[in-house]
Amino acid sequence: MIKGFAQKGDMTAAFSVLEDLKKEPGCWPDEVVYNTLLDGCLSAGLPAEGERIFAEMHKYSVSPSNYTLTVIVKLLGQARQLDRAFEVVETTAQKYRFRCNSHVYSALVQACLVSHEPLRAAG
Repeated sequence: MIKGFAQKGDMTAAFSVLEDLKKEPGCWPDEVVYNTLLDGCLSAGLPAEGERIFAEMHKYSVSPSNYTLTVIVKLLGQARQLDRAFEVVETTAQKYRFRCNSHVYSALVQACLVSHEPLRAAG
């Protein structure tokens, strides 16, 4: 249901389903659910909500993936929050001890271009 609402752009309904899901005993959102919500936030242009969802993942110890990072970087790039995008990549990769893949770095390069800072992409 969350994916359907997110694909239609109805993020209010998608967030409502998330809250209902969290109330169910023994049922808790996983990385796939959170990534679906992040994708929806990206499509709807909702960077603040995307950051909130990303923070909730950390709060509930749901480990992000390279896919998660790629989407959050795209969200932050779309909002021209380049410093925050770099910060998120660095801190998340360190905290969860994984190596960022080419998709994450491509999203960072794109964020640099959107923010009119192409030289930052080279460094």
